Amino acid sequence: MPLAGDVAGARSILEEAFVRNPDSEEIWLAAFKVEFENAELDRARYVLIVAALLRWQPLCFTVTLKTQSWTTHGAYAG
Repeated sequence: MPLAGDVAGARSILEEAFVRNPDSEEIWLAAFKVEFENAELDRARYVLIVAALLRWQPLCFTVTLKTQSWTTHGAYAG
């Protein structure tokens, strides 16, 4: 279900948060959530890949692997 709020505003806030704290796993996961919950699957996947590979965030890497199941099978596969 898409978020009811201001997605562009959320993205703007997250961009500022990245400038201030680029290594925060919570910020990376929040960026993923904004994109995923708004059915922006390519953007969500990109956020997690950047977090996992460039920022070396272990939890983001795990979520990236699960996301491959979500997007490959059209829904969360567990």
